[in-house]
Amino acid sequence: MAALFVALALTPTGHAAGIRLEISGPAVPYETVTYAIERKRGTVVVTVSKRFARPFGGRDEVGLLTEEAWTAFTKAMDRRNVFTLPSVARPGARATVRLKVEWAGRTHRFTVDDPSRLLDRRYAAVIDLVRGLAHDRVGPVEFRDVMLLASEAGRLRVVSDPRATVTLDGVPLGLKTPVFGIRVAAGSHELRLTPLRGGPVYPYSVKVEPGKTTLLSVELK
Repeated sequence: MAALFVALALTPTGHAAGIRLEISGPAVPYETVTYAIERKRGTVVVTVSKRFARPFGGRDEVGLLTEEAWTAFTKAMDRRNVFTLPSVARPGARATVRLKVEWAGRTHRFTVDDPSRLLDRRYAAVIDLVRGLAHDRVGPVEFRDVMLLASEAGRLRVVSDPRATVTLDGVPLGLKTPVFGIRVAAGSHELRLTPLRGGPVYPYSVKVEPGKTTLLSVELK
């Protein structure tokens, strides 16, 4: 069952502070993908870690963040009122977000599944902020699948008119259609396409065959 975990820890100036976003489940070909932004003694380190299931290893990339960028980032998080977001989770959901915030003596936790389905866009915005900053500072961590068995995964192509953002099994991929050849676990998956121009969210079910490429080509009306 897919799970998407977010843990944030923000503490007053002079203390260690950090944000940690961990994604796991069939929406990614790894067991876990972790985005960590940690501030210690005036240095802010950004790390992206991708781990395969079982003892197959993974990849790590590291970058640095300026104090000015760190301050702007934490202010952006605070503008989304992360301390006030309540839990909105359905039992048995394939994707779950757990968020913990600690900052200036305050602590807050919430759980939410599939933030793309919610009218309150702050949940998705918090996740996008963390992932966007990590990708900007570290750069792309290219997928290497030499350790994965062909029987465990396939590829998914998604084409839509008009173009749309893609959420797979409740996890926003940060991609816009057309999406070519993304590697996912073999089996059934739930897709949600949100047109860039706005409008309703379109749900689709797809089955990815091991070692094959599955195409979803749709017209969003």
